[in-house]
Amino acid sequence: MSNIRVTYAGLISLIGGIISVLTGTVFTLIITRTVTPEEYGTWGLILALITYVTLIGPIVSYWSTRDTARNIQSGKTAILSSMLLSIGAVSIYILISYLMGNYTNVEKNVLLFAAILIPAMFVNGILAAINLGWKPHAISYGTLAYGISSIPLALFLIYYLNFGVTGIIISVFLANIVSIIILFYYAKEKIVNRFNKAFLKKWLKFSWIPIYPGIAVLVAGFDISIFTIITGSVIGLAFWTAAMVLPAMISHTALISRAIYAKLLEEKTGFMSQNLT
Repeated sequence: MSNIRVTYAGLISLIGGIISVLTGTVFTLIITRTVTPEEYGTWGLILALITYVTLIGPIVSYWSTRDTARNIQSGKTAILSSMLLSIGAVSIYILISYLMGNYTNVEKNVLLFAAILIPAMFVNGILAAINLGWKPHAISYGTLAYGISSIPLALFLIYYLNFGVTGIIISVFLANIVSIIILFYYAKEKIVNRFNKAFLKKWLKFSWIPIYPGIAVLVAGFDISIFTIITGSVIGLAFWTAAMVLPAMISHTALISRAIYAKLLEEKTGFMSQNLT
């Protein structure tokens, strides 16, 4: 029997999206009221650089959702494969960070320290992908856990201890760990069997399918690095980052229909009447 309840998952996604806007606003206010423009600009640059290297994440997560929805047991292979990809992503990130540190006034050690976020984001992403094909509402629980936990972490590390960008990085890392725990709890039934090379070979063979849509996002994000290199400063980037926060938070409310995607992947019919009537 399917564990995907479209109406319930949609309602939880809507409520979770609204709460995420509130928690995201509080988290942003804590940061902007505490750190300097240079530090906030550095955080914006870190987010941009991480976006570049996480482009390879969908190589596994895209297919993992489809396999899970069709009851193909590839969960453990997906998680281990994502961890392997994260190693490559960290290597690329370190190289890019080193180059950016040479061309700007950004503290190189802070950029390099932010590399700890990448493995956490990859694991969080693949667990979310597995749950999307299994129990979509669990993603909202993970998002809520992330948002709620990030506030006390930010208050302690950024506001009270005044750790600056390092405090932001640690807060986001620990909030990702909390989200990972929640997502793993719901996905554990799908994380079975051994590592299967056949799955990884198939995903790599067709990797161009999930990567292709992200190329536009990657190219569009180059303006951040170009601007930072030309000016040699991240102060202007701080204002750009602040301007992009609200649209990013509001976008969570658009996920109300994501359960339908997993339901369609099951290749079943009649689910609309079962869930909406």
